[in-house]
Formats: sequence, C-alpha cells, structure tokens
Amino acid sequence: MPEFRNVERTHGYEALRVEGSVPRDLRGALFRAGPGLMERFGERLTHPFEADGAITSVRFDEGGAFGACEVVKGQGYLDEERAGVSLHGSRASWPRRFMNAMSRKTKATGNTSLMDWQGRLFALMEGAPPQELDSTTLETLGLQTFGEMVTSGFSAHPRRCPDRRTTFNFGVRYDLVASLELFAFPDEGQPRMLGKIRAPWPGLVHDFALTERYMIFLIGPAKLVMWRAMLGLKDFTRYFRWHADESARLLIVPIDEPARFRTLELDACWVWHFANAFERGDEIVIDAIRHDDFSSFSELNEDTLDRTPTLHRYRVHGSSIREERLSSLSCEFPSVRKADITKPYQDVWLQTDDAGQFGIAKVNTRTGEEEHFIGDSNWTGSEPLLVSTQEGDYVLSMIDDGARTFLGIFNASAIGRGPRARVFFDHRVPPSFHGVFRHSVRAGDSQKTK
Repeated sequence: MPEFRNVERTHGYEALRVEGSVPRDLRGALFRAGPGLMERFGERLTHPFEADGAITSVRFDEGGAFGACEVVKGQGYLDEERAGVSLHGSRASWPRRFMNAMSRKTKATGNTSLMDWQGRLFALMEGAPPQELDSTTLETLGLQTFGEMVTSGFSAHPRRCPDRRTTFNFGVRYDLVASLELFAFPDEGQPRMLGKIRAPWPGLVHDFALTERYMIFLIGPAKLVMWRAMLGLKDFTRYFRWHADESARLLIVPIDEPARFRTLELDACWVWHFANAFERGDEIVIDAIRHDDFSSFSELNEDTLDRTPTLHRYRVHGSSIREERLSSLSCEFPSVRKADITKPYQDVWLQTDDAGQFGIAKVNTRTGEEEHFIGDSNWTGSEPLLVSTQEGDYVLSMIDDGARTFLGIFNASAIGRGPRARVFFDHRVPPSFHGVFRHSVRAGDSQKTK
C-alpha cells in the first residue's frame, strides 16, 4: 500500500536530475493530485480522502526537466491556518463536525484529480466544486462554481468526447432524494448543466463511462449511512455500508435526453474506475475494473490490500448484460489513449499488484495478450498515465523507492523493458491518485479565474 504522509517540502519549479533518456517529443507538464497533509495540528487523519491536497508537477522543455510541489490552499485551508485547529473532517471537534454536516459545509481539498479545460487547471475532489490553480506557480486561485452551476459534488473523473469536442462530468447531490447532476464543458464556450437524474440510493459514485451518446454509471450497493454522516461521527470509513445481498445498478443516460435514462441490474460489485466504453451497433461495450466488494475503501488506510480487482468487460444489448473478464491481473487505474475514448479500441495500461509488488501492464483487449513490468520490491507507484505525441506513446508513473520519488517514463509499446528515464525529486513526494498532462506548457499561459 502507498504510505500516505505529509509533503516534505513545497516549492516552485526546480531543476530535476534525470537518469536515462527523456523523449525529445515529450514537451509539456504533468500535473498530479493526491493527499498532501495526512497530519495537521498534531493529529493524523483517519482516511486519505480527507487530506488537504498536494499538486505535484513535472515540466519538460528544451532546458530539461523541472519539478514543483504545492499544497492546495483553498478558503477552508486558510481558515484553519488562521484558527490553528481543524475546522473540517474527522479532526474537527464534534460540535464543529455536527454543524458542518447540518449546513453541508465541505472543504474543497482538491486531493484527487485535475481537470485541464480551456487552458485553465482545476484541482478536484468528489464532494465540492473545483479549486482553480495557476499552472505556472501551482498557486490556488479559488473555488470555481461556474456561475453557481456546480454547488455540490464534482467528480474527479471528467471525460472528453472527441467527436463532440466536449468534456462531460457529474456530481452527486445528497438531498432528501440523492441525484446525479450532469455537466458539459465544451472546448469553446460556456459550460452548462445537462440535467439531473435520480440516483438509486445515496451512495458514493466515483467515476463514469462515456460513449458518443451515453453517460454510464455502475453504482455498487455501498449506501450512505445518513445518521452517521449527519451526526458527524469520527470514523469516515463507516459512513458507507456495503449491502452484499443487493444488486448493483447500471444507469445508461442519453447525453441529449438525460431524463430518458434506463436502469439495469447486475450482481453486487464495486467499480472505482472505468477504462473505456463505446457503441458497436445496438450494443454498448463497457470496460471497468471490477471489485467483488467495497473493502478497498477502508483498506486505503490499512496495511492490507483488496486483491480482487480485475479488468472486466460488460456488453449491454437491450435489457441484457453479458460480463467477461479480460485479464486475470490484479489491477487498477486504467489508462487509454485520449483519442480512443468513446471508440472501439485495443490497448489499455494498468497499475498492477503482484504479491504486493507494484507493476505496470499493457493489455490488448482484443487478443488478451499482456506485457508486464514489475518494479523492485520496495517500489510503490501511481496511475500509469498514457501520454501521446506525434512521435509515440509514453506512460508516466510517479514512483517511490522508499528513499526518493521519481517520475518513471516508459515507452508505452515496450512496457516490459522498464523505464527509459527516471526524473528524480530531491525529496519524497506524497502518493497521488490521478493526473493530467498538458502539452507544450509555456510560462504565462495560465488564465486567472474569470
């Protein structure tokens, strides 16, 4: 398991040491988000999902490789700094936790992922609107609601449809009846809300799949225990209860007519992440990492690891669902080429766990062929982010060897050979969940909040 810890040092872009050969066509900046402050004011958090976020960046240009690391400092963080105590999450006093729950007051930590939209960079977490960042300094510019459109949740997994030239996302709203709010962020023009649909129950929904015509949600039977959340009880991992005897729900939502969504049932399972989805005639194909249950939620903060997740394919035709396993590897964090999203595709890259050892695999979804790299026994790694250039495809993964953190750069077509380059920070960087790569970043291209 990754060792969630406080960031050792924050700083702007500094020159990094490189071993090996950085591809000459890899020009731009990687941005990654993760829990940055597991301990604050002398107390340790109960779960990394509560931590203040840290953004780590590695920029490549003609001068070399440069790294930066900064904590997301939204209004909630600043209020706590002034007070000298925790005002949010499980570290806050019980009266404060209760009042936060009653008023639905959540700190936007930006600790999970990022969205790069119209030249603007946003740090994301599930339960609050995004925090906008300055991409040249990683300074937090402030909460962004897009004209009060996003006032509750905003998923950490926006997905862009190439044909529609639009990025789609959703947020969960916990009213008397839980709902999913659906958003569209066009490449040009203003974002808009597509609509709101009723969720089968108040629960945790982390990701969705996207085809050219549909937004697709696979909602496992992990249900919010409302009284625990409303009372602000301290153990965050007990806010959700797994109902193994109930079915999961597959929601297929037409982008152009969200109210006409349909719901299918399937055996209880849990999905954190989708690889891809596409339409083939009247059939919808959905590839996802399937867990048998919800145990991975609490195990993020423990020394054990759920060994069950594997890459599965769901074929939906009318009201029927067929399921098959595409790989037996224990895996998570799938990544595909951006151009392949919503299209029939071949290759997916995955973070693997082989008896506790970090690895990266490439799986051919058509033939089942696999290529696998397994790191050293003391390595822990992150999501293998696929980055495409005009000359090739590369996989980027932040890796910790127990003493240092480095960015491993792999040739995507030859994963088994290991990293062709390692780009070292002079300190350990906290583990991160998700990231984005912005091509050809130049000083001054960041836009301030409008």
